[in-house]
Amino acid sequence: MRRLGTCFALISLGLLASGAARADSVHASREYEIKAAYLYNFTKFVEWPQQALAAGAPLVLGAFCDDSFTTTLSEVVKGREVNGHHIEVRRLFSAEEARTVQVAFVCAAYDGKYAGMKTVTTGLPVLTVGETPESESKGAAITFVLDDDKVRFAVNTEPAERVGLKISAQLQKLAVHRDP
Repeated sequence: MRRLGTCFALISLGLLASGAARADSVHASREYEIKAAYLYNFTKFVEWPQQALAAGAPLVLGAFCDDSFTTTLSEVVKGREVNGHHIEVRRLFSAEEARTVQVAFVCAAYDGKYAGMKTVTTGLPVLTVGETPESESKGAAITFVLDDDKVRFAVNTEPAERVGLKISAQLQKLAVHRDP
């Protein structure tokens, strides 16, 4: 009988753990959706130099992330345009690929890509977006911030201005402000 009780306890623990894992998965999925929507909306509040984005050319969102985030981002922007530019999503694998996008998002798991990306995109109008606290010091113009389980963002205009991007005052007002 004791063995049956132990077995029941282990099964219950397993079910609780799988439920927690599912909840974490749903939470991560929802966080991906929110960040994907933010990335799309950032493009509405950033102005690229005219020579950086030819008329009719796609506005490319690149992501150093896993397939699940890239898929979510693709679903969020499917069929959408910004200022007459069709949105295209690309999963990035190398720093060199960041040269071909207008927005480069670096997920936490790929944070090590910043150094190489910064080197190859120097002077290019690429809006860099990160999701770790270190992103800003590594050169991200926008950094996602979790604030009481809510996804927010911080803006650092200096890297954007250095490459000719203008981040609207509206977007800056919506950003969280962090102490330097």
